[in-house]
Amino acid sequence: MIEAQSIRTSKCKRRLRPLVADAERLARLLGCGVRSIRTWDYAGKLPRPVKLGNRTLWVLSEIHRWLTAGAPDRETWETLKAEAALQKEMKGGRRRSLRGLCSK
Repeated sequence: MIEAQSIRTSKCKRRLRPLVADAERLARLLGCGVRSIRTWDYAGKLPRPVKLGNRTLWVLSEIHRWLTAGAPDRETWETLKAEAALQKEMKGGRRRSLRGLCSK
């Protein structure tokens, strides 16, 4: 009975992590002000935000990858993402063609 309670308690304490952040939350995460976020966004220094209704949001997984890449400007970041997607597609295409050859 004690085990069942502890399992139930641990499941209740589990919290979902947010997937996106508005300017206020992003400012807290980056340790700056909301005005800086707006300025950097306008100047193209942040990854492209997502518009959801009248809200401007940033995808947190992309923010983490962007920071890992050294926080490049938006244009450079978009190029890096496109190159990574192309490489991933090419690797996947090679695997598919090799699988086709092996199965014959």
